[in-house]
This record gives sequence, structure tokens and C-alpha cells, in this order.
Amino acid sequence: MICPNCAQPMEEVLVQSTTVDVCTKGCGGMFFNYQELEKAGRARKNDPAVLSETGALSARYKKNLQCPFCRAKMNARKISRDIEVVVDVCSHCGGLWLDKGEFDSICRAAEQGAPFPSGWKPIENKSASWVKSSQNSGALEFIADFSFDVVLDIFWGLLD
Repeated sequence: MICPNCAQPMEEVLVQSTTVDVCTKGCGGMFFNYQELEKAGRARKNDPAVLSETGALSARYKKNLQCPFCRAKMNARKISRDIEVVVDVCSHCGGLWLDKGEFDSICRAAEQGAPFPSGWKPIENKSASWVKSSQNSGALEFIADFSFDVVLDIFWGLLD
């Protein structure tokens, strides 16, 4: 997989039974397929060395990222109501792009009592809807079709 931020080849890093794509040769960002973020968060809770990030934060190279998995446009969104981290979300496949340092920030917030977000659901149909999931302890999940981006931006603004 190629990094959507700096176009370097990404490395698959094994985290328990799943792999996370990490840009180890470039910007240090991470791509999580649907539900991998929550799995990585549980693994980090048990072992602080899991996906540990070192070094200075890298600069953001691109604003409108393209999903490295399905090539759809990604949108910047706050990860949850309780965590002040903005990540890039693919509304098509549910993938999440975290710039270097954002995974650590999410994990620190979870250690301080914020619910760990499970991520966004991929499109299951051609309508846009919001789902409040009891399984993810209050984090919002997002299902959207690309044509609804403007409407979704309005909803996100209302939630902030």
C-alpha cells in the first residue's frame, strides 16, 4: 500500500491478529481498515510498545487525501465527541488515516477515561445516516455516500 500523505510504500505491522499499514519510511502516518483502530487500542492498553510513535511530528503534506485502500476521497473528521483528534475518514470503506502522533493522542485520551472509538462503518447502502452504537461507548459511527459530504459537514458542525 502507498502512503496517501507522502507517497512512500507503507509497511504492514502485525498487531495481535490484524495488520496496520504504517508509513515507516516517510511521514509516520498510519492507516486502519474498519475496526482495526479499536483492536490496536486494546493491544496498546496491554502493551505500551504497540505502534509506539517516536520522533518529531511530521508536517501534513496533503489536505484532501485519497484512501490508500479503495482510492475514494477521505474527509477530515473529529474521531469522537470525547477526543479532540481530527483524523481522515474514508466514507466508502470506513478506513482511517492518522497522522503521526494522532494514535498516541487517542490512546492518551482513552487512558484518561474517554471511550476508545471503534471508527466509522463503511457504506452499507446508498443512503446517509448516523448510527449511535452501544458497542462503542458513545463514539459516533458514520455511514455516508460521497454525494452527502456537504450535509455531513453540517451535521459534524452541529455535534461540535
